[in-house]
Amino acid sequence: MEIEGFFKIKFRDGKHIRQEGICKIRDAFDKKEIISVDIEGKADFINLKARIINLCGEFKGNEIIGKNIFIDGQVKMSVITTDKLDIILSDNKDSKIDSIICNKLLVKIRNEEQQPIINTYFKRLFSEFNKCQENKNSVLWINNIKADKVEISNCCIDKIEAKSIIINDNCKINKLFYKELIVKGKNTIIKEKFNLKEGEEE
Repeated sequence: MEIEGFFKIKFRDGKHIRQEGICKIRDAFDKKEIISVDIEGKADFINLKARIINLCGEFKGNEIIGKNIFIDGQVKMSVITTDKLDIILSDNKDSKIDSIICNKLLVKIRNEEQQPIINTYFKRLFSEFNKCQENKNSVLWINNIKADKVEISNCCIDKIEAKSIIINDNCKINKLFYKELIVKGKNTIIKEKFNLKEGEEE
């Protein structure tokens, strides 16, 4: 794996990688099996593949593949494929993912009591992590979701197909395919709904 930029590798043994700072990953992780990857800061990459992936900061790339993926911050990605994906949206910064394929998806905003998980001297480089602001404008834009269980907040989505869906505040969905649906939030718009149990449009 070749990395360039300003960063600190906290731990790396060929199977587990943890680093902090600003970096660009020039080659893919999928040349060999990586168990876990933890990155705090900013990173650009093409492909990122590991069983467990924890990202805190700002990230751009083509594809992420893993079993359990946690993202706290801003992400701009083409495809994420995983069993479980948890996303905490960055304060006042939009994110975009073209396609999500997973079993379980959770997207939420940061509560006023929560602080981002980043807790190192690199916090001084990213002033946005030193404050916990009220999240008013952060939106995750997604073209397509295919999953078993979905719970979302502050999302603008073209198409969702899932067995069980919980929709919280501030979501806009063009097409929704579901078997079980709970709408709990305010300021939510669903243009078209299709019940997969009944095979009919509502």
